[in-house]
Amino acid sequence: MILIYSKDVDDFVNDVINCLDEEFVRFSESDKININEMEFSNINSSYSIKTDFIKNTDLESVKSIWFNGGGVTSYGDEYEDRCYEILTDSYLLQKKTYKLGKRIADFETNRLDVMLEAKR
Repeated sequence: MILIYSKDVDDFVNDVINCLDEEFVRFSESDKININEMEFSNINSSYSIKTDFIKNTDLESVKSIWFNGGGVTSYGDEYEDRCYEILTDSYLLQKKTYKLGKRIADFETNRLDVMLEAKR
């Protein structure tokens, strides 16, 4: 599965999506996500999300990520949006997959980063 992390309005990304022969998930700025499950252990790892358009997708199945701007928002307030963005970015940036582009955010080390690094 390919994860496309993009801005809301981007015709180029839409054109690329039209040519894909792979499963994909797209996060854009207006897509509100809900984190269903986070599990990180020596036995199992899972980071499951859903949106109005995506039904319960485990990001463990993501094999490549295309960062093209954008951001993660939740169904809550600005503080919750920021928490969701930090959690999701921490998870995606440490994930050993092919990554294209850069995630632009004022990113700081946090507890999830440290825990995932310790697990490795």
